[in-house]
Amino acid sequence: MSRYRLRVELPDLPGALAKVATVISELDGDVVSIDIHELDGHQVVDELVVEVLTDLDARVLGAALEAAQAGILLSCARAAARPEPVLEALAWARELAAANNPSTVGRILASACHSSKVWVAPIDEAREVPAGRLALARGAPLVQRSHDLPEPLGGRPASTMWLLAVPDGQPHARCIAFLARSGSLRFTASEVARVGAVMALHRALGDGTARREHPAAQP
Repeated sequence: MSRYRLRVELPDLPGALAKVATVISELDGDVVSIDIHELDGHQVVDELVVEVLTDLDARVLGAALEAAQAGILLSCARAAARPEPVLEALAWARELAAANNPSTVGRILASACHSSKVWVAPIDEAREVPAGRLALARGAPLVQRSHDLPEPLGGRPASTMWLLAVPDGQPHARCIAFLARSGSLRFTASEVARVGAVMALHRALGDGTARREHPAAQP
């Protein structure tokens, strides 16, 4: 038995997910978990974990989904067993409480958004990045296509990437999380919210530590 993680973009309409499940079933697959991500407009991205008896050919699956007008296959990769989402989120919180530092935050963000390119930048360095300055000016997370990533994320990529910038708070951010991903895998509203929640927890834990160490200090 093989397990795969799929990302499928489909219409936000009744019955759309059923079409996807039918196509997977016809390829001798079984859906074992579903995570629904919101997009702008009338589309959603469903992240499905499926099990098949042998192997799953992404080209065959993608063609079958399009032929059935069920959706567009964005990615297909082998997957390991993943814990129940609430338990996973609690484990992330425990990790942050135990070691609240940029490397821990980066590792959690990479897991939460399936992105290998993550950089949690101090605010002075973040301001040197155009996307960071724009996110600060807007007072909100920023998602944009980019041909030029910050050096810690690999510099100039061979093709266009999606770049996400999320400050840890407003109006006085202390750091910004930058994540980059392939141009075919845009960040969903749900993933942006996940990054924002992790950064808010990182900030809250840091403020709590500062108050304990320096009771007179204001966060």
